[in-house]
Amino acid sequence: MYTEESGYRHQGDSTYDGMQVDLVIDRPDSAIHLCEMKYYADEVVINKKYAQHLRQRQASFKYFTNTRKYLFTTLVTTFGLKSGKSTIGLIDHVITMDQLF
Repeated sequence: MYTEESGYRHQGDSTYDGMQVDLVIDRPDSAIHLCEMKYYADEVVINKKYAQHLRQRQASFKYFTNTRKYLFTTLVTTFGLKSGKSTIGLIDHVITMDQLF
């Protein structure tokens, strides 16, 4: 499938906070992956505050880009994600270093 990849950054101002997405993968099937890259020596743990940040980032991306595509949150990390209450319904895909190399 042909995709377009880029990063995304919105400069903040007095009305809106700035935001950035490490990697955006735009697919022709009306889907966009918002990729969060994390390099840790262990599984990534997402606390309540960070989960709220990811939800807000997705809402802001949708607002600023005016996209009507479905948004997936994808975590690209060294050793995976430690599941918890804050991750339920938040992370759609997890890609580990083993899967990349």
